[in-house]
Amino acid sequence: MKIGIFSDGFNVNSGYGRVGLNLAKQFRNAGHDVANFSFSIKMPPMMFKGFPIYPAGNLSYIRKSLIAWKPDVIIHIRDLFITLPQYNKERLSYSIRAATGKIPVVNYTPVESAPIMVDLLEAEKEGDFTVTMTEYGAKALIEGGFNSNKVDYVWHGVNPLEYHPVDENNRKLFGFPEDKTIIMVIGTNISARKMLPLSMKAFEVYLHNYNPNAMLYMHTQAINHYHLPNVATELGISRNVIIQPQFGSEVEYWGLDDVNLNKLYNTADCYLHLPCAEGFGMTEIEVMATGLPAVVSDFPVHREVMGNYPLYAETHRWYPITYGLQWIANPEDAAACIDKAIRGGRKNSKIVYFWEDAAKKFEGILKQVV
Repeated sequence: MKIGIFSDGFNVNSGYGRVGLNLAKQFRNAGHDVANFSFSIKMPPMMFKGFPIYPAGNLSYIRKSLIAWKPDVIIHIRDLFITLPQYNKERLSYSIRAATGKIPVVNYTPVESAPIMVDLLEAEKEGDFTVTMTEYGAKALIEGGFNSNKVDYVWHGVNPLEYHPVDENNRKLFGFPEDKTIIMVIGTNISARKMLPLSMKAFEVYLHNYNPNAMLYMHTQAINHYHLPNVATELGISRNVIIQPQFGSEVEYWGLDDVNLNKLYNTADCYLHLPCAEGFGMTEIEVMATGLPAVVSDFPVHREVMGNYPLYAETHRWYPITYGLQWIANPEDAAACIDKAIRGGRKNSKIVYFWEDAAKKFEGILKQVV
C-alpha cells in the first residue's frame, strides 16, 4: 500500500511531524511505501531518513505533489477544524477533499474537550474516516453526531530506545544551575489552551511557599499568544525563569530532537503541565518513559493517557465555555503537588504505548477505506 501522510514535515520536531514520522517508520517496516506531504515546506521535494517529502503548503503544491507521488490512501494529521473554510480560508487544507480528489482520506485529529463544536460535523465530510487520539475523543465525536461506523481512536506511542532514564548530568547542556531545583514546562505558546501563565503562577506559589531555590524552565516561545516575560515580571519571578525558544528554523528545526529531549526530561526535577484541555499529550507519555515526576491538570484525557502516574492538581470545569477551554487547575494545589512529587523522587519508567501498536491499528483502519 502507498500511504501518503499529510502533516508537518518529518524533518520538523513538532508534535504532528514526530507522530507522522514514527507511524511512517512502522508502516515501512510492515512493507508499505510512505511519503510525507509537508505543510511546513514550500520548496522542491527532498528526502529525510529514507522518506520522500513533498511540499503541501497550499492547494497548488498539493496537486503537483500528488502527480509526482500518488498514494492509495492519505492520513491527514491535523486539527479537524483547520479543514473548515470559516477558520482558515487561505491555508492548504481548507478543503483537503478538494485538494486530494478521489483518494481516500483518513483524518487523524485531536479532540480536546466535549461537547464538540457543531461546525466539526461539516469537517466529517472532509474525510472517509476520522481517527482521534483518545477513546474520550472518539466518544465525543460520536456523541456530537459523527457516524459511529467511521470513527475510531489510535493512541500515540513511545520508542523505549529513545525515551528512558539516564544517569548522566546534562545541566550545563541546558544552562541549568547545578544547585537549583528545576521545574519544567513544555508547550506551544500559540493559543490559550496550554495555559502557560497558570503554570507560572503555580511555580510562583511553589517558589515562595515551598522552595526558594527553584527555577522554572519553559521550553516554548517567549512572546506569542502570551508575553511570558511580562507575566514573569508581574509575578515577581523573572530571576527564576529560563525561557528557551521551542522553535528555530521553520524547515529544519522545531523544538528538540529525541536524543536531546530525552536528556532534558532526565535533567529536570519535575514536569508541570496545566492546560485547560489536551488532545493526547505526547510530552506526557515521554515523561512517563523517563521516570520524571509529573504534576498535571485533572481532566478526562490526562486520566486516560497517564493513569495513576502523575499527581493531579485540583481542577475545576468551567462549563459551558469555548471548546478546548474547559478545565482550570488550582495553582495553589498544583504547587503543593510539585512539592510532594519532588519529595517522592524519580519514578519507575512506565511505557504503555508503543508505535508498533499504533501502526497495526491504523493498518486495519486503512484497509477499510482503500
